[in-house]
Amino acid sequence: MSARFLLSLSFIFSLSSFISPALLPALRAEHTVFIGAPGSTASASDLSNAFRQLPSGGVIILRGPVHAGANFSATPHAARVTLTSLHNGTDYRPAGARLLLGDSFVLGGPAFFDNITLAAASDSSRVFCAGQPAVFGPGVACLPAPNGKFPSLVAAARDGNLSNLAVLGGEWHSLLGGSSGSSAGNLSVTIRGGRFHGPVCAAGSGPHKGNATLAIHGGEFLGGVAVLPDTPAAALNGAASVTLNNGV
Repeated sequence: MSARFLLSLSFIFSLSSFISPALLPALRAEHTVFIGAPGSTASASDLSNAFRQLPSGGVIILRGPVHAGANFSATPHAARVTLTSLHNGTDYRPAGARLLLGDSFVLGGPAFFDNITLAAASDSSRVFCAGQPAVFGPGVACLPAPNGKFPSLVAAARDGNLSNLAVLGGEWHSLLGGSSGSSAGNLSVTIRGGRFHGPVCAAGSGPHKGNATLAIHGGEFLGGVAVLPDTPAAALNGAASVTLNNGV
């Protein structure tokens, strides 16, 4: 079945699978890597090195400006990696800590962003979640590119399966629950906060085979909400559900 837009008020989504009550105590026990600090106080020379040190998950603490590069792909990791600028009560953001995004930033495993500033380097800056479970917490702040666009989010992998994205904060240009190409599998996006200047869509800009679910429980939407974006290749072969419980 092909669908453009369908509203359903029956779908209720919980973030308990993303953020458990034991999250913060767990962070203290995980392997922690420091980046963006001067000289020998940093335990990773760059972001790629930081991810390579965490194949089994952990925490990356940004203590200064960190340049991801034009096209960044994280080393694959099996467990969650948290990226933050808040550590043991010290907030490094007032001193300039931020993650500077290039055109693409591709996740390599489950990820949690919180208490961190994401800065777009260009109008095409995008975070590609690549189908990985990803959470952008309420402490995420975003800075626009010099020409004015905020970064965008793409939940699924191009020519890949599934998506599992939760957004609780940040300021974004647009969001795709699918990918920028063809994809298959079930797509799931939950939004509980954040500000979106462009369209927020349950599926992607290419053909998708499978179900697409978008649950909105808060946030500000300036560019509209839909199942599919207004692109020629966008199509959905499956069921679509958009839940509007809150938000403006």
